Amino acid sequence: MENLSLEERVLYGCLPPSIVDVNMLNGKTDVQYLEEGNKIIQYFKDSLKDEKERVPNIIPYSIKSQENFIEFFSHLKESWGTYLDLSVKMASFSENLSFLFPEKIGLFRDLAETTFKLNTHLYYITDIEKEIYEKGIENLPEERALSLIQSVKSFPVYLSEEIGEGGVSTKNPYEIREMLSKNPNLRKLFSLSGSSINSFGKLLSHFAPLNRKSEREIFTPEDDYEKALKEILSYDHFFELFLREGGILMNDLKFYIDLSNRLSCSRDIPELLKKLEDSKEDAQISFNPKIPSYTQTSLSCGATCLANVVGTYYPHINVTRSLENGIHKLVTVPGFFNNLPSSLAYISKEKFGIPTHFFADYKSFAPLFLDKKTDQEPVKKFQEDYERVKSSSFDYGDITTEEIKSKLEKGHLISFVTGQSPMLHYKMIVGYNFRGDKKQFRVFDPQYGVTNIGESEILLNMRNDKSLWGVEYVPPESVIFDSTRESIIKAKELLRWNPQ
Repeated sequence: MENLSLEERVLYGCLPPSIVDVNMLNGKTDVQYLEEGNKIIQYFKDSLKDEKERVPNIIPYSIKSQENFIEFFSHLKESWGTYLDLSVKMASFSENLSFLFPEKIGLFRDLAETTFKLNTHLYYITDIEKEIYEKGIENLPEERALSLIQSVKSFPVYLSEEIGEGGVSTKNPYEIREMLSKNPNLRKLFSLSGSSINSFGKLLSHFAPLNRKSEREIFTPEDDYEKALKEILSYDHFFELFLREGGILMNDLKFYIDLSNRLSCSRDIPELLKKLEDSKEDAQISFNPKIPSYTQTSLSCGATCLANVVGTYYPHINVTRSLENGIHKLVTVPGFFNNLPSSLAYISKEKFGIPTHFFADYKSFAPLFLDKKTDQEPVKKFQEDYERVKSSSFDYGDITTEEIKSKLEKGHLISFVTGQSPMLHYKMIVGYNFRGDKKQFRVFDPQYGVTNIGESEILLNMRNDKSLWGVEYVPPESVIFDSTRESIIKAKELLRWNPQ
């Protein structure tokens, strides 16, 4: 068992000592994730057998010619790169599994299914790459082959050269942070390891002091074939171990388990995919997300809506009176109680990183608040902040209920200003229930909580006695949706590779 990789030890039930190190995500260790994921690991074993039958000719194809070998290594690199990109996306998405909306659920299903398949394929081709490159090295003259092998450094040697002779002999996270602040080489390695203190500590355990200065053979590839051989040998000596011991390969398992727990389904890939499919269909008909539902304590209805947006998009942030009051001070001017919508849009983007759109029925709104510049507060502050956000503003003059529902399906939260002057009041559309004949939107009132407003009434309710205006908030994570889809498409292309 000593020569098995981390994945192999996991598959065969032999956990190396480093796996018990705490890698806190949702308060769990790697051991706990492995225990909870036993069905997923078993399904991975079964899928690996199927993968070997699906693409049985990779070895004979790859050793048949130099061109085929180069093609194999290119495929191996692209597969690793795409898998790691999807793995990083999973780690990012894991920060907010509480707020699930139809678009996100659909993306998660495609992400989970495709990444699992790519991981299975990648594990298989990684398992056979050693046999393939050994055959390739045999085709070189003995002197060139020996020079190539001696030129490639091992991972411990790499660490020793990067860290220095003193090395790092601790896994204490506070000591490691102290060293990172003083050593730029360590910071580079830390970044490459996924910026996890615990993963970095595992990597440092491979440090071995050099008895003498490392003197490796200099090998300059003469053609693309030798270049591919050198790269695959470097990969085998360094890259694979770096990834395995860094814990990066656990990202997808953790994502599957945390998502299964969130959806209250069995921790099993087929069950998770089915649950995601069913959840997406249900959410397209009825979407009732859990929001903090924090109610206002002062004339802060707009600020309170934004505070609830922050707590929804960033579930690790507690929505409290201090958050309400802090936002309120930034979106008002002394002597006026108005929560300025342009200020809410600006603060949301600049202070919380939430993509935001000011919206209005400009036909009736602009003559009142935009066409004539003024030095009178609070309109002066409104106009100043509007200049900061107008490039991303929307005209809601002809908005339809279908468009509102479409925005909600993408996780957008729509805060609008209703009522009669001077007592205007912010509310926020957060969901809908279109099941049956009675179609309704779920509306959060910062004074009373969530209520239902009929589809036929919502557009009128969004208006006040002057016009229509408000703020549309967008999930921060949506900025990586497109790049995630691109990586999924790339993964599907790689999975079609089947040399004959």
